[in-house]
Amino acid sequence: MKHVKSLALCLLALALVLALAGCGGGKSDLPGTYKIDLDLAPALNSAMTQLGLAEEDLADLTLPVPYTLTLGEDGTYSMQADKEATVTALHTYLQGCGSAIEAALYKTAEESGLSREDFDAAFEQSTGSSVSDYVAEQISQLDEESLLSSLEEDEESGVYKAADGKLYFEEQEADFSEEDYVSYTLEGGKLTFTSVTGDTMDLQSLSEMLGDLFPMVFTKQ
Repeated sequence: MKHVKSLALCLLALALVLALAGCGGGKSDLPGTYKIDLDLAPALNSAMTQLGLAEEDLADLTLPVPYTLTLGEDGTYSMQADKEATVTALHTYLQGCGSAIEAALYKTAEESGLSREDFDAAFEQSTGSSVSDYVAEQISQLDEESLLSSLEEDEESGVYKAADGKLYFEEQEADFSEEDYVSYTLEGGKLTFTSVTGDTMDLQSLSEMLGDLFPMVFTKQ
């Protein structure tokens, strides 16, 4: 009976250790590399309306930018965009804008009673170039480098901590504030930012610029 009792006590102690380890949860499950695609098209669409496009002309355009969030075991983090993929996405977006501008011009001409051929002739006489060449020239004047440099400025790094379903991100530990955090869930390899309080990682500002930002779902790699 002594051996049975000792074994039972050992099993009970082991169960308590495992239970306590599970209660610590939070941060120990968080470290890793996560990825998300953010559609930055809404941030650029306002600039495109200055080229004569209406919001409905831009409704189908997207500009998916892949971001990588790395949460370190040591409590450090970084978040940055994939520049190569961003360049490709930006070119696709601008081509879509060019096509939308052309379509808008021809639609306006049609509503004015001009055939496509008559509009092409009148446009070339007025501008010295075809509609497609003119639009391509306008698009080429958009400053891609400015966007890419702004992405570099948006790169984040610092320290983080997790507590009670909240993630805190700051440049250094002394800056942690109970008023700035991201509410999150972690389940099945999905890290979901459900809302932001304060302006952690500039997410509040980004949400205002992009519209429907939350929930932000990161996939663990």
